[in-house]
Amino acid sequence: MTKSRNLALSLLITCTFASFGCTTQTTAKKEPELDANGKPIEYVWVTPTGSHIAVKVPKDQAGTTQNSTDKDQAVLRKLQSNNKNPGE
Repeated sequence: MTKSRNLALSLLITCTFASFGCTTQTTAKKEPELDANGKPIEYVWVTPTGSHIAVKVPKDQAGTTQNSTDKDQAVLRKLQSNNKNPGE
């Protein structure tokens, strides 16, 4: 009688702990971040030039860095072409 009782108890404990592995965690719904106007901010993943690590940036700023870089490069080229012979 005690053997069957111990067997039943160990089987109950095993089944109880095994069922814990079957449960899933519920995740809370994450509310989106809002901008100053109350609109949700959309993000995109962008890989900066010279890097292999993607960065999460707001969607409206994703193209800004590349446009700024192009403008900066154009200004730099213009300055360099104007100053080819600084000694003259």
